[in-house]
Amino acid sequence: MTAGSPLGLPTIQRNLLAKGTRHPGVRWLTTYDVNDIVALGHPLESGWGTPLSQIEVENRDTPHAIDRYLRHRTVAGPIGNACA
Repeated sequence: MTAGSPLGLPTIQRNLLAKGTRHPGVRWLTTYDVNDIVALGHPLESGWGTPLSQIEVENRDTPHAIDRYLRHRTVAGPIGNACA
């Protein structure tokens, strides 16, 4: 699970990925706020492939705050289910 991740940026991709790698090979949930400047490059599906679930949220006045991301039921629910 990633939240407010900069993984959509080519510079980040070049520094993190082995050549040709575009997906970690596991189910992946990513969430982003379109106003979160760290999460530039979302949605990620076109560059990273599947299986990838993406959730766009609205974090209001603090778009990169992790507590705001986790307050969304659509984000917290899958995390809770994975921990159960």
